[in-house]
Amino acid sequence: MSLFTPLRGLIGGGLIGLSASVLLLGAGEIMGASGIASCILHPIKTISTPSHHWKVCFLAAFFIVAKTLATMENTSSTFDPQLTRDPNLPVVSALGHVVAGLLVGFGTKLGNGCTTGHGICGLARFSRRSLVNVISFMSTGIISATICGSGCPLATYLRSSHDSFSKLLPTKTSENVALVALVLVFFMAASVQLRTVKKASAENRQFPKSSSADARAREERLNSGRKFFPAAVSGGLFACGLAISGMCKPSKIYGFLDLSGIHRGTWDPTLLCVMASGMTISMIGYQFVKGYGIFGECTCPLALNPSCGRFQIPTNKKIDLELILGGALFGLGWGIGGLCPGPALWLAAPGFRFILYYWIPAFFLGSFLGEKVKTMRS
Repeated sequence: MSLFTPLRGLIGGGLIGLSASVLLLGAGEIMGASGIASCILHPIKTISTPSHHWKVCFLAAFFIVAKTLATMENTSSTFDPQLTRDPNLPVVSALGHVVAGLLVGFGTKLGNGCTTGHGICGLARFSRRSLVNVISFMSTGIISATICGSGCPLATYLRSSHDSFSKLLPTKTSENVALVALVLVFFMAASVQLRTVKKASAENRQFPKSSSADARAREERLNSGRKFFPAAVSGGLFACGLAISGMCKPSKIYGFLDLSGIHRGTWDPTLLCVMASGMTISMIGYQFVKGYGIFGECTCPLALNPSCGRFQIPTNKKIDLELILGGALFGLGWGIGGLCPGPALWLAAPGFRFILYYWIPAFFLGSFLGEKVKTMRS
């Protein structure tokens, strides 16, 4: 239990919950890291669809804050030293990152969420669908991390020696690749905001007395632009929360998921503090939304025009095979790689090689395949 950092877990988790509340109350959107990241899969659709523009802004702010924090803390030299100290903690191989990213991408797309979407946001509104998904991915995450940590035959391929730890760290090349990606996302966010606002403003000047339907359509486009500020604040808070809580360090995830650490005295329940704190703050946010809490008088997000602003809260209550299987596959990948979408994106920002070159591409491929499977089934 010496690795247990409850205060950092509670503070970091609180910031993650605050991030979810800011996005909910400000823009009316749900902070699901896997869903937000998946907008990169379809850049043309994202740019041409105003309702998706806030996701790019969230990612831009998230990457900028993550990159800044990593630079300030010199993360490349201080990253997760516990991995080199404890021989029982795994160093994931390149193949392990590919398998993990693929499973996480496929599972989160099939199950419609991950630790943030279902865990921090779904449990906060007492969604039984989210509860089932969380139980599913927590169970398989614990099983896969514990089995791989106890010397299963597959661990030979999914794990690497501790001497190869340095291969995980950023190089000048990987830092430049990550920087180029960050700049592209930033300019994408700036361009879609300008495009949305300019188009709606031009239409207001050109057709000041058009039909109410046209006016409503223009106002909806303007509302899409109004989501940018709360989305940017939310993205920055999310990045800070992950850094403070330590959830970007695989040792903290393995320390919780690998139950064999209990008898060694190295089990680390910090993740429970992060989830509990994040869910509590997120729950407080829901208390102000009509139909979800005791102060529920708010029917329109704070940053939007009430004429057409609304909360985009999932109403699906169906518990089906896709939900359970998706959660199970996500948990399996989570236990193998020690990463879920939010922390993986954080580590990609400063250019951690195996995450940037293996985990992230595999995650997007898994998301794409999961999307195709869902389309075929429907």
